Amino acid sequence: MNKFNSIDDIAGTCKIQHNCTATLKATTTKDGKITVDLCLTHHGHQKDLQHTWLPKQKKEEMAALLQQGVSKDKILGDIREHGIQGESFKSYHLTDRKDLSNVSRAFGLGEIQRSENDQESVRAWIEEWQDSENNPVLFYKLQGEQVPEDLDLLQEDFFIVIQTPFQKAMAQKFASKGVCVDSTHGTTGYDFLLTTVMVTDECREGLPVAWCLSNHEDFTHMCLFFKLLRENCGQLSPHWVMSDTASQFYNAWVAIMVGTPIRLICIWHVDRAWKQELRAKVKDSEMAEDIYKMLRTVMQATTVPEFKTLLCKLEECLPSISAEFDTYFEREWLRKKEMWAYCYRVGLGINTNMIVEAFHRVFKYNYLKGKCNKRVDNCLLNLLKFLRDKYFERLIKLTKGKCNFKMRVIQDRHKKSKGLREEMITKVDNCKWSLQSDDNQSVYTVTKEVEVCRDPSCDLKCLECNICIHQYMCSCPDSLIQNTICKHVHLVETVISTKATLAELSCEIEPTDTLDDKRSKYVDEELNVLHEHAIKTNSLSDTDTHRENVKGKLLALLSQVETCQHKHPLQQLEKQLNAAQSLFSSLQNRKPLKEIQPKSRAPANTKIQQQLRFYSTKKKRKRDSNVRYRKPTREEGDLIFKKIQTGPKCPENGKYRPTAVFFRGILHMANINICFCLQQKHNPCFT
Repeated sequence: MNKFNSIDDIAGTCKIQHNCTATLKATTTKDGKITVDLCLTHHGHQKDLQHTWLPKQKKEEMAALLQQGVSKDKILGDIREHGIQGESFKSYHLTDRKDLSNVSRAFGLGEIQRSENDQESVRAWIEEWQDSENNPVLFYKLQGEQVPEDLDLLQEDFFIVIQTPFQKAMAQKFASKGVCVDSTHGTTGYDFLLTTVMVTDECREGLPVAWCLSNHEDFTHMCLFFKLLRENCGQLSPHWVMSDTASQFYNAWVAIMVGTPIRLICIWHVDRAWKQELRAKVKDSEMAEDIYKMLRTVMQATTVPEFKTLLCKLEECLPSISAEFDTYFEREWLRKKEMWAYCYRVGLGINTNMIVEAFHRVFKYNYLKGKCNKRVDNCLLNLLKFLRDKYFERLIKLTKGKCNFKMRVIQDRHKKSKGLREEMITKVDNCKWSLQSDDNQSVYTVTKEVEVCRDPSCDLKCLECNICIHQYMCSCPDSLIQNTICKHVHLVETVISTKATLAELSCEIEPTDTLDDKRSKYVDEELNVLHEHAIKTNSLSDTDTHRENVKGKLLALLSQVETCQHKHPLQQLEKQLNAAQSLFSSLQNRKPLKEIQPKSRAPANTKIQQQLRFYSTKKKRKRDSNVRYRKPTREEGDLIFKKIQTGPKCPENGKYRPTAVFFRGILHMANINICFCLQQKHNPCFT
């Protein structure tokens, strides 16, 4: 009876650990006759296809294809297609994905894993990068290593900073506008945090200019991170710095870099923090939702006087609704109003950290394949792959053009402007128009800033109106906060372009060819910078250098062969040379990315020193409940404006009283059980 240790043993094994029963015995008699005794019964070693080894040449060919980056599906497809069309069927045609994995492991073709131990693999990659011309690692410290005396790090800390020459050039070019900083979990299996410094290019698309992978994101680690950036690419002076609600990013930036930029808090993080505290401090869900709508209404005020008025009214009403939440709001957010209110970020063109969040999503789902990545080396290599793709995307955008998200938003606003009426426009002067909103509750002002955009790098234009984001400004939130061409601007431009004459224009129009020349010059300069980086990158694999190194080793080996007096080492050398010759013949026409060498394996019973491994230093915490709050609509916002300013009138005597939610809050805090009905005539009025 067969006994299988695992599901993989069902196919049997080539090693039977027995003598075969098949025999062929020939006996010669005295008279010259030959007697043959034959036993044709075999035991355990029938020539089955599943027990036939892959030819050595085929293994080398598959290894070369895998090294070139050919997918396993493509290799298997070619093998099976050849098996169908070929004259004879061989064991080679039964190759499956496991066989390819075995070949990859035998030849050491793991592009990422240089060792089964993650820490040793990371160390091997870092040492390889340090020997290259464009070393992307500015600094590293692995867990368990000695801490330099001048650094405030612990022995258990893990810290690595990455910035390539391409990232350095982009940081020096675009960081003056502003930078976004944020961290994310889930890129490794050790709870290490990936911190990204990102800038926006001329199309408002995000470009990561530096990464830090560490076990902490505190002030000390971030100061070291930004210090390394300053040493590598010089002082960066952004106009603003956006991060989440945590202050260590901004504080570390101000401590290391020059100047004091405007601090902006991502609205998405502010919104999430408010929701979490409302769930914890306000038990009445309806009351909490009303408070949330009032907070959002105050936040979305686009002018400073309007914001201050609404904020004062909110401060008057909030203590009577929820004293606990009012204390939290006053402690955490009242002093930071310049960091989260819309009115203090007008014209900056950014409202959230979504460009960083978008990078996190793309990196985790596209490059880490949407799986729970465990290894650090896999994270580092995929970061560089992302940067490689980002480099070519920029080349394509500058040469061939690209319809990005901002362009699609502009075209969407143009379509919406077609639903507006020309009668909504009132001309104030030659460069200013007023428009009534769709609900006739607001009046917006459209102002023409410049006649022609003079920024050669500007790509955010409306193809139908032939205007860019720098030419007009509207007082609506879409234009002030999102910094796009709103539908009101599209309507004004459409109307005046059909009626206005050149004589009515207040500014002289710059010749188009001059603008085209400026644009062409800008693109050429940018392409030269990118090509320079590409040339430096390609120098890492200099063929002539490798050729001279191989020649030197062969000459040294030849001198040793001439002096060798023993047979055994020459025999072993001949075997190795035959294998190397076969491998070189199969690879020289395929241009492999790196030299393929079979991996040496130690016996399983060998006692070795235990290797250092990465480990998590994160403290676990409980998750919050999933109560959701709805953002207020425009109508709800306007209604809340009026409620905060005046309060609803009593239908009997016209006196003002608190809103129902305020009244419920007062009763809740006083623990008074009173039944009331707002529809009854005898209902009292409150002043």
